[in-house]
Amino acid sequence: MLSVTDHEATNPATDGKLHRIAFLLRHINDASAFHFQPDRNISVDERMVKSKGRLGIRQYLRDKVVKWGYKLWVLADSNSGYTVQFSVYTGKRETPSVNGLAFDVVTSLCEMYFDQRYTLFMDNFYTSTSLFLHLLERKTLACGTTRKDRRTFPAELKDSTWEKKAKRGDVRWLRHQGVLYFQWKDRRAVHMMSTAHTANSHVTATRKRKVAGQWKKVPIRKPRLIEEYNAGMLGVDRSDQLIASYNVLMKCVRWWKTLFFYCIDIAVVNSFIIFEAHRREHPEIPELHRAPRYDQLAFRMELVKQLLGIEATGFGSAPPPRESVHKSKVMETRRNCKLCYASRKVEHKTSVFCETCGVYMCFIATRDCFGEWHRHHKG
Repeated sequence: MLSVTDHEATNPATDGKLHRIAFLLRHINDASAFHFQPDRNISVDERMVKSKGRLGIRQYLRDKVVKWGYKLWVLADSNSGYTVQFSVYTGKRETPSVNGLAFDVVTSLCEMYFDQRYTLFMDNFYTSTSLFLHLLERKTLACGTTRKDRRTFPAELKDSTWEKKAKRGDVRWLRHQGVLYFQWKDRRAVHMMSTAHTANSHVTATRKRKVAGQWKKVPIRKPRLIEEYNAGMLGVDRSDQLIASYNVLMKCVRWWKTLFFYCIDIAVVNSFIIFEAHRREHPEIPELHRAPRYDQLAFRMELVKQLLGIEATGFGSAPPPRESVHKSKVMETRRNCKLCYASRKVEHKTSVFCETCGVYMCFIATRDCFGEWHRHHKG
């Protein structure tokens, strides 16, 4: 019987709906934080664990590939896709939060990484002026998309006249209390907030435009803020791709088992990322040398063999058969059956020949001398 509950460390009153698996969730988070130090850029986003169960914590996200399932809040390393921290969303609270759900999610996931000069990337679900100011106080920079209809978004940037008249590549911005509010006209206007960037740094990007009746790639100015945001938000996506490639998720009757198997995937993918980083940092260690195309599948195979106590060279060869394998062959010529003549002195012609024994034997519906010979005479 599978159980992942530590009754001494679990309190249904505080762990709520997740008390059946709360101990494992805490253990995976603690281990993930202990064994890995994120790079400078980290990102927060949501992730869906597919499930058709009817438990109340199941959610629906229209814009996700997996639309129905358990929603996880995830903090990931932008560069590697390592899952740094995560939590399971269990639905609306009985008592509303003072700062809002998004504020609480971000501050909870990032608590142990505050005051270390990280740059946190997020989408418009999480961004708010109050959150960015709080992160600044905790020596954490932030960058994310936003919506111009937010109450705290500057009124000077809310008019739609500029969006209609601006050309592709145009920008406008305003900085207030250390927060940069930024707009860039691409195919449509993109609204951003950042405490980590300046407004005047740009890179060159290309876009297709119709010139003299033909589509051509033309260079445009792209804010570095946008470029770094797109790269910074790849953390959770990378993690999702790695987990989806070889996940162990299966259909479960018990809802908590779905999360249990997903925790295994998080642990395996995180271990793979750590192992690959260790290999790159220590090429001088022979034990870390692997094939040029070593990937996650090969890592999982190694991991399974290690857990089962199987040598890395493989499963070994099968033991030799206890009896010889007798192969029959139909010949063009017909000869007397060996068994019919030996036991009854009867001449029955047959074309069935045993290549192992070198004799002819009957092999028909009414007379199976081939089988009887090998059972009794050649045991």
